[in-house]
Amino acid sequence: MEQLAAIMLLVTCSNDLAVCHERPAPTVSYETITTCQTELKPAIENLAAENTRIYGKCVEVDPEIMEQDVAIYWEIDANDELKITIREEHEGENPTMMAKGNPETGAIPAKN
Repeated sequence: MEQLAAIMLLVTCSNDLAVCHERPAPTVSYETITTCQTELKPAIENLAAENTRIYGKCVEVDPEIMEQDVAIYWEIDANDELKITIREEHEGENPTMMAKGNPETGAIPAKN
């Protein structure tokens, strides 16, 4: 069985979701999803003082995929939940922050 790692994604938004920004996680990656989830609540609480809407989530990733050129795509869906997709990028693609009203979406390049 392959060992899985985890990453944390933190996003802050205005009340109307018109403006959202990725925020740095306390650690780039975690050895386990449990470790990530343990640090998620304090990370969200640290952002609460200066932001109105905060979204955070830990996701498991195959460490091998993180050695490739990948992008982390996120969106705040109609149920007000942070959804995350990690996929391999192909040459010539350049993911950027996208603001398309509601739901809010974005992408983070995760190139090593």
